[in-house]
Amino acid sequence: MRAAINGELASVAEKFTTCVMCGLCAAVCEVQIKPHRVGMYARRLTGAFYPKEATGLLHRIEEVRSGKYASAWDRLLSADDAALSDYCRSEEK
Repeated sequence: MRAAINGELASVAEKFTTCVMCGLCAAVCEVQIKPHRVGMYARRLTGAFYPKEATGLLHRIEEVRSGKYASAWDRLLSADDAALSDYCRSEEK
Protein backbone atom coordinates (compact mmCIF):
# COMPACT_ATOMS: atom_id res chain seq x y z
CA MET A 1 0.00 0.00 0.00
CA ARG A 2 2.99 2.27 0.48
CA ALA A 3 3.57 2.22 -3.28
CA ALA A 4 -0.04 3.33 -3.82
CA ILE A 5 0.33 6.14 -1.30
CA ASN A 6 3.49 7.26 -3.14
CA GLY A 7 1.63 7.27 -6.45
CA GLU A 8 3.59 4.35 -7.95
CA LEU A 9 0.59 3.01 -9.84
CA ALA A 10 2.53 0.84 -12.26
CA SER A 11 4.22 -0.93 -9.36
CA VAL A 12 0.90 -1.46 -7.56
CA ALA A 13 -0.78 -2.73 -10.73
CA GLU A 14 2.04 -5.21 -11.30
CA LYS A 15 1.72 -6.56 -7.77
CA PHE A 16 -2.02 -7.11 -8.22
CA THR A 17 -1.91 -8.96 -11.54
CA THR A 18 -2.51 -12.29 -9.79
CA CYS A 19 -5.09 -10.95 -7.33
CA VAL A 20 -8.49 -12.63 -7.66
CA MET A 21 -10.26 -9.75 -5.86
CA CYS A 22 -11.67 -11.99 -3.12
CA GLY A 23 -11.41 -9.23 -0.50
CA LEU A 24 -9.81 -11.37 2.22
CA CYS A 25 -6.98 -8.85 2.52
CA ALA A 26 -9.48 -6.21 3.67
CA ALA A 27 -10.34 -8.29 6.72
CA VAL A 28 -6.76 -8.20 7.99
CA CYS A 29 -5.70 -4.77 6.76
CA GLU A 30 -4.11 -2.81 9.61
CA VAL A 31 -5.20 0.57 8.25
CA GLN A 32 -8.78 -0.49 7.52
CA ILE A 33 -8.74 -0.06 3.74
CA LYS A 34 -9.61 -2.48 0.97
CA PRO A 35 -6.26 -3.29 -0.70
CA HIS A 36 -7.89 -5.33 -3.48
CA ARG A 37 -9.86 -2.28 -4.57
CA VAL A 38 -6.72 -0.13 -4.54
CA GLY A 39 -5.08 -2.78 -6.72
CA MET A 40 -8.03 -2.83 -9.12
CA TYR A 41 -7.98 0.97 -9.33
CA ALA A 42 -4.23 0.95 -10.05
CA ARG A 43 -4.66 -1.71 -12.73
CA ARG A 44 -7.42 0.26 -14.44
CA LEU A 45 -5.51 3.53 -14.35
CA THR A 46 -2.31 1.91 -15.55
CA GLY A 47 -4.13 0.25 -18.44
CA ALA A 48 -5.94 3.44 -19.40
CA PHE A 49 -3.06 5.90 -19.18
CA TYR A 50 0.08 3.80 -19.53
CA PRO A 51 -0.84 0.99 -21.94
CA LYS A 52 1.91 -1.38 -22.99
CA GLU A 53 2.13 -2.19 -26.66
CA ALA A 54 0.93 -5.72 -27.26
CA THR A 55 3.95 -6.72 -29.35
CA GLY A 56 3.14 -10.43 -29.24
CA LEU A 57 -0.40 -9.82 -30.42
CA LEU A 58 0.72 -7.43 -33.16
CA HIS A 59 3.26 -10.00 -34.37
CA ARG A 60 0.62 -12.74 -34.48
CA ILE A 61 -1.81 -10.50 -36.39
CA GLU A 62 0.91 -9.86 -38.97
CA GLU A 63 1.53 -13.62 -39.26
CA VAL A 64 -2.18 -14.23 -39.89
CA ARG A 65 -2.34 -11.45 -42.47
CA SER A 66 0.72 -12.81 -44.28
CA GLY A 67 -1.02 -16.18 -44.73
CA LYS A 68 1.23 -18.19 -42.43
CA TYR A 69 -1.72 -20.16 -41.05
CA ALA A 70 -3.86 -20.31 -44.20
CA SER A 71 -3.19 -23.97 -44.99
CA ALA A 72 -3.86 -25.09 -41.40
CA TRP A 73 -7.07 -23.05 -41.36
CA ASP A 74 -8.20 -24.56 -44.66
CA ARG A 75 -7.51 -28.09 -43.32
CA LEU A 76 -9.65 -27.39 -40.25
CA LEU A 77 -12.49 -25.90 -42.26
CA SER A 78 -12.58 -28.83 -44.67
CA ALA A 79 -12.20 -31.57 -42.03
CA ASP A 80 -15.04 -33.95 -41.26
CA ASP A 81 -16.20 -34.75 -37.71
CA ALA A 82 -13.82 -37.69 -37.30
CA ALA A 83 -10.81 -35.65 -38.38
CA LEU A 84 -11.79 -32.82 -36.01
CA SER A 85 -12.17 -35.29 -33.14
CA ASP A 86 -8.71 -36.72 -33.89
CA TYR A 87 -7.27 -33.21 -33.98
CA CYS A 88 -8.84 -32.30 -30.63
CA ARG A 89 -7.53 -35.48 -29.02
CA SER A 90 -4.02 -34.76 -30.30
CA GLU A 91 -4.13 -31.24 -28.82
CA GLU A 92 -5.09 -32.58 -25.38
CA LYS A 93 -1.77 -34.41 -25.03
